Amino acid sequence: MNPHPPRSAPPAPLRLRLYAWAAGLFLGALEGALSIEIAGARGAALPLLGAVTVAMVLGTVTGRPLARYLGRRRMGLLMGALAVLGAGVAAGLGGVVGLIGAGLVGLAAGGVLVVAPLVCHELSLRGHKRLMPQAMALGPAAAGVVVLAAWWSPPRLLIAWAMVALAALAYLACALLLPESPVWLVRQGRDVEAFEALRRLHGTLEA
Repeated sequence: MNPHPPRSAPPAPLRLRLYAWAAGLFLGALEGALSIEIAGARGAALPLLGAVTVAMVLGTVTGRPLARYLGRRRMGLLMGALAVLGAGVAAGLGGVVGLIGAGLVGLAAGGVLVVAPLVCHELSLRGHKRLMPQAMALGPAAAGVVVLAAWWSPPRLLIAWAMVALAALAYLACALLLPESPVWLVRQGRDVEAFEALRRLHGTLEA
């Protein structure tokens, strides 16, 4: 037996864990809202589902180039803002405008699927528990909460999309609390800022 086992990394900072959890809750809340749309409108929900699906694919395809260009933090903030705006529009308006709002949420969800794993990986220390599996595990729970809350409320679609907006707002707030990825900063030649970002998040010794 090794008398001096390797020192394990401290737990991931609370800000980073909250970010991962908020990403999972947002994605799950969107699933719940789409379930309410299908249950309430059935065939009439197909255009909305198509808009969200196409937008998610577009967000995923364009997510990595955007994350390289804007940085992880600004990418996350942009996706959070798009999701809040889109969910608010989808909740308050119907027709073509509501369809556009749902598409914005789908675009944001595709972007979050790209940027959230990058943020969780690049801001974690070696030995931290993986955060994205925790985030993805929260998705079904969030979807269930949205479905249950909206199903027993008279304005089902309004409640469902309002909860998506609330989850997106939580994601946006958590993205604001994190520094830029040190990996991205180093690739931009900003080594001092990369060290400072790690120091603010993990402390001087770990940085």
